[in-house]
Amino acid sequence: MPIFGSLEYMSRVVKDPAFADVFAYLRGFLDLRSSQLAKIKEMASGESRRVSLGGEDFAIESVYDTRRREDAFFESHRKYIDVQFVLEGEEMMETADIASLAISHPYDETADLIKYLTPQQGTSALGIREGMGAIFFPDDGHMPGLWLDPLRPVRIRKTVVKVRVW
Repeated sequence: MPIFGSLEYMSRVVKDPAFADVFAYLRGFLDLRSSQLAKIKEMASGESRRVSLGGEDFAIESVYDTRRREDAFFESHRKYIDVQFVLEGEEMMETADIASLAISHPYDETADLIKYLTPQQGTSALGIREGMGAIFFPDDGHMPGLWLDPLRPVRIRKTVVKVRVW
């Protein structure tokens, strides 16, 4: 089951030492004068970059517009836990246990990605706003980046930290 909410909440709930550097990295975005925040604010829509966090952990910082559900897909990962954190904007993320999802594209080890057919029911929706995030474990199918406002897309500035499964 994913964990979601403010950075403060997620760091209170997840006490595993493997997440200490992740939460420290995310806190860097909360300082409005930080160069870390300034760099992502300079990124153009459609741009993304990979940031090493030491060891096997890394982050993907990106800027994009939210999309309709029919333009997205459910996914999960085996090697990495996703810690998705919205820095600007708001999006909906759907989630479901992978045991209830039908695979559309089998596991790609290079991309650490399994894709699933989008179910018509049996999912949960998370409204994630600026300063909030979600932690998706290997059993958590997830479909992020969706319109929260049903009438229009929203520009998102976000980082997804990939934490190696131990």
